[in-house]
Amino acid sequence: MAQMIPNIVSPDIKSNAERKIFSWFRNDPKTVDWVVLHSLGISQHRKFICGETDFLVLVPNRGLFALEVKGGRVARKDGKWIYTDKYGNTHSKPRGPFEQAKDSIFSIINKIKRTPDLSCRNLRNVFFGFGVMFPDIEYEASGVDEEQSQVFDVRDGHKVGEFVERLFSYYQAKWERLHGSIEVDRFPTHEDIKYIAGVLRPDFDF
Repeated sequence: MAQMIPNIVSPDIKSNAERKIFSWFRNDPKTVDWVVLHSLGISQHRKFICGETDFLVLVPNRGLFALEVKGGRVARKDGKWIYTDKYGNTHSKPRGPFEQAKDSIFSIINKIKRTPDLSCRNLRNVFFGFGVMFPDIEYEASGVDEEQSQVFDVRDGHKVGEFVERLFSYYQAKWERLHGSIEVDRFPTHEDIKYIAGVLRPDFDF
């Protein structure tokens, strides 16, 4: 079972999809020793004044994975993404969830690279990836901006751990195809992920 930070879902979170996925990460036996940051704000977003990632999953001997969650019905028309909730309410956005997840993880990695303590611990080159979770629908990747390996959907059931392992394998194969074998020090240890989590979402008492 993963260490969830925070260990409860904030009442401000209205997304039932996020609440389900939070529970699945917390209870999946495959996520033992993982750290999962839910609803992580990004004050130094690379494209916007501020941003957020729904889940940042830190996996020992694997890496960091930013996950965007989209519940309900999803469509894309004329380049715009259209989301429909359980009440039939719709809204559209020009940026899709894959772009959101990508921007989130690169913003987080940039933060890590600018943090002296993490650079000193040789974590500035930590392995990473991103994906999108559609827990309510079957989603078939289309176009050139996404791959099915980056997708979690209703067919995956509750198996969030298997999904992150699939993401890792996808990005590992992609890296090795372009650059050759991955240096082992890119994969964070158990101690490393706890340290990174402490930097990204630290405890304090002022």
